[in-house]
Amino acid sequence: FGRITGESPWKNDTDKLFLVHSYLWSCLPWSLITLVALFFKLKKIRSSPEFMTVGGFLLTIIALSFSAYKLPHYINVIIPLGSILAAWFIDSIYISGTFKIRLPIRIVQGILLIGLWLIMILLAVFVFPLTAKDAGLLILFFALGISIYYWFDNKESTGVKLILPSAITIIAVNVFMNTFFYPNLLLYQAPSVLAKYVVSSHIPINRFYVYGSGATGSMDFYAQKIVTTVDSSSIQKLDKPYWLYIPKSKFVSFQKLVKSCRVIKEVPNYPVTRLNIRFLNPATRPLVTEQIDLVKID
Repeated sequence: FGRITGESPWKNDTDKLFLVHSYLWSCLPWSLITLVALFFKLKKIRSSPEFMTVGGFLLTIIALSFSAYKLPHYINVIIPLGSILAAWFIDSIYISGTFKIRLPIRIVQGILLIGLWLIMILLAVFVFPLTAKDAGLLILFFALGISIYYWFDNKESTGVKLILPSAITIIAVNVFMNTFFYPNLLLYQAPSVLAKYVVSSHIPINRFYVYGSGATGSMDFYAQKIVTTVDSSSIQKLDKPYWLYIPKSKFVSFQKLVKSCRVIKEVPNYPVTRLNIRFLNPATRPLVTEQIDLVKID
């Protein structure tokens, strides 16, 4: 409540519609249906005895939008209410027949679903090209989804024709993102990559340090230790051998401070929560990534 009233000093300069577009992408492919449902619900508000769902959805997102510090997970509290609205609307057009807009909804939803499949294909072919093994598994997965859809499509004439392809698509998106896209993306999160390497290589974790700054909480998580940060003066007091996480840009000047050191591993680093076209394009990716070294000092 302090963030809403202005009493909290935390600010991250997000726009007033931040939680709206956060809801739109995080609740795909149901978010557009929810917005249409909200519109029709408001039109019938005077004749409807139920206001808790639409009121809880709207008033909560409006109140949270006034916060000076907003994060995507703030909308978690309205997702159940949005789901109820979407379910009510699907029932209204397929079961009770209250709204005669079945075809337009299927067309719009179909365009959205095709867009999601095209994005997956783009990511798999262009951003992080698939290996032959991954491509084979992806083709089998897509074929299974299409088979399930046509099996039910020929048997059902109710809302299954809208719900099933939407469900299959979002399941496919989540499987694809979690088994392919995110694992490839996180190879560019140097703190976690190097922390995993240090642990798997049995490097003494109490002799692993960060030189300067730039590491994140992901390093502490995978190292299972809060990794100490050192600078040019404090490294003189460290017992050898020790290992450093150090940006390539600082390595040349660092070499002048020690007698002997060698690079054990080098990995690219990028703030993976801030994706842009230059990073997603493999041709320009090296221009926006920073090289991080794991250095051993004897």
